[in-house]
Amino acid sequence: MENLTSEKPLEKSGEDEKKVIEIIEEQNKFKRMAGKIKSAVGYDKKEKRFYIGKFHIKRKVLIILLVIAAIILSFMACSSNSKKKMLEAMQPQNVTVEKRTIEQKVTGSAVIKPKDSYSIMTITTGEVTADYINEGDKVQKGDKLYQFDSETPQNSVDSAEIALKKAQQAYKDAQESLADLNVRSDISGTVSEVFIKQGDFVQGGAKVAAAYSDDYMKIRVPFNETDTESISVGSDAELTVSGTGNGISGRVTAISSSSVTTASHSKVRYVTIEVRNPGALTNSDKATAQVGDVACSDAGQFEYINEHTICAETSGKIASVSISQGDSVKSGQTIAKLDSSSAQSAAYTAKLTVDDAKLGLERAKKGVNDYTITAPISGTVVTKNNKAGDKVDSSNATTPMCIIYDMSSVQFDLNVDEIDVAKIKVGQEVTVTADAVSDKTFKGVVEKVSLNGTSANGVTNYPVTVAIADYGELLPGMNIDAEIIVDKAENVISIPVGSLVRGNIVYVQGDKEREDDNAPEGYKSVEVKTGISDDNFIEIKSGLNENDVVRGQEVDRTSDLQKMMMQGMEGGPEEGDGPPSGGGPHGGGGPNGGASGGQQ
Repeated sequence: MENLTSEKPLEKSGEDEKKVIEIIEEQNKFKRMAGKIKSAVGYDKKEKRFYIGKFHIKRKVLIILLVIAAIILSFMACSSNSKKKMLEAMQPQNVTVEKRTIEQKVTGSAVIKPKDSYSIMTITTGEVTADYINEGDKVQKGDKLYQFDSETPQNSVDSAEIALKKAQQAYKDAQESLADLNVRSDISGTVSEVFIKQGDFVQGGAKVAAAYSDDYMKIRVPFNETDTESISVGSDAELTVSGTGNGISGRVTAISSSSVTTASHSKVRYVTIEVRNPGALTNSDKATAQVGDVACSDAGQFEYINEHTICAETSGKIASVSISQGDSVKSGQTIAKLDSSSAQSAAYTAKLTVDDAKLGLERAKKGVNDYTITAPISGTVVTKNNKAGDKVDSSNATTPMCIIYDMSSVQFDLNVDEIDVAKIKVGQEVTVTADAVSDKTFKGVVEKVSLNGTSANGVTNYPVTVAIADYGELLPGMNIDAEIIVDKAENVISIPVGSLVRGNIVYVQGDKEREDDNAPEGYKSVEVKTGISDDNFIEIKSGLNENDVVRGQEVDRTSDLQKMMMQGMEGGPEEGDGPPSGGGPHGGGGPNGGASGGQQ
C-alpha cells in the first residue's frame, strides 16, 4: 500500500486543515493495519498448515478470510478517499468580479378572469316568449336578450298615461284659478273709477275698476241728410274744439245708416270721426266738424275709443288694491289681489296628483321594461340557461338566465407580500406565462394596487390587479405565472450573494492590510456598498473593481451516494464493527482491533 504520509497536504486553513490532517492520519492507519494483517497470516512449514495468529486453518478457509479482509480494507480506503473528495468539494470557490444586469422581481401565480362579468337575473316571472342569443354570441350593451309576455304590464302603462293626462289638466285649471286671484287691467290707459276696496268680498265677474285709453278719441256729429251724400267712410275731416277754437284733423270711420229728426224738425245723419288725442282732450270736450265743403249742423262730444270695465275672474276676498282713480295703468298690470285659501289648496293638491301620476307611469313603464331583458355590458355570452318557451317562477328565478363576459381584456389578481407591495406601481409591465399555452409569453400592465390586504399566519398579502389586452389563447380559469420587474441595474459590478459576509464585508484575494483582519489565509477583508440584488447576485456600488477575485460561499457539491458512503464508513470499522478481535502472536485480531492495539 502506498505511503500516504509523503503526500503534499492540501492547502487549507482553519477547520479545513484539521480535517485534512485527520484524513492523512486515517490513511496511514490503513497502512499499519495492512502490515499487521500481513504478519499475522502465514504458512507453518513444520506443520505444513496455514495459520492466522495462533490458529491453524485449512487453505479454503484462509482464502475466504483473506478475501473478506481485502474487501473491508478496500471499503475503508474508499471511505477515506470519499472524505477527501467531500472536503475538496466543500471548499469555497474563488469568483471573479464581473459586470452584469441585475433584475429585482416579484413573482406569483394566479387565475385568469374576464375584465368584467355579469350574471343576468330577472325579477319577472312568467313565460319567455323570445330569446335573441346563443352561447358564444357577442352582444352590445342594451341589446335584447330575452322577452317575457308583457300584455298585462302594458295595459298598466296605458292606464297610467290616461291618469297623468287628467291630473295635468286638473293642475292647469287650478293654476289658472290661482292666477285669477290677481286682477289685471285689460288695457293701457287711465283708471276712471275703482269699485272695490280692501276687505270686500267679490264674486267671479264682479266689477273691480274702469279704465280708458285717451290716445285716440272719437266724436259723433250730425250732418244734414242731404249733405251726407257727399261724405264717405275714410274721408278726411277737420274738427274745431269748442271753447278753445283749436283745430284737429281726423278721419270718418262710420256714417249712420238712417236719419233722425232733430228738435228743429230737420233730418240728420250722424257721422263718427276718430282723431289722435293731442294730449289735452277729455270726454267732456265738444267740437264741430267739416268734411270737405260740408259742415255739421251741430257740435258733438268727444268719447274715449278704448274704455273697459275690469272684472274679477274668480270669487274671493280683496286682499289688496294697488290703484286709485286717475292712475295710469298698463295692459296686464295687477290692480288688485284676492285672498283665496281654497284656490291655493286646490292648486297644491293638483300638483301632488300630477307628481303621483308621473311616478305611477314610471313604475308601469319599468314594469314593462322588466319584461324585456337587455345586456348590461358589452361582451360574449358564455352561458345560456333559458330559451323561448321556458317558464320562470319562484323555483328557478334565482338561476342566472345567462352569463356575459367582457373579454375586451382579461385580468388576474396577484397576491403580493407586504414586504414587496410598496415596489409595485400602476403601469408597471408584467410578464405572464401559462402551462396551457406553452412557448408563449404575454405582456400585462398593473392596473390597480389594492390597499385592502388579507392576513394569514402572520403575513399580509395585497391583491394587485393586472390587465392583459393582447391575451391571445388565454381563457378565464387558466392558471398563470406572473413576473414583475420592480427594479433593474444594467452593466453593474456584482458578486454572488453568498460572497457577502455580515457587515457588508467581502473577502478579496490578496495580502491582508491590517493585523486584526480575520479573513481566511490568502484573502483580505474589504467593506463594500451594495445596491439591488436578485436570488443569485448583488450589485456592488463601491469597494470592488471588475476582475477582482473574491472568496465564494462554501457549497456542498458531493453527491448523495458519496454522502451515504461517508455515513456508512463513519459507523463502520472505526467504531469497532469489524470482525471480533483475537489473541494471535502479533497482538491483534480484526483490522480495527489490530490497528488500534498496535499503536497502543
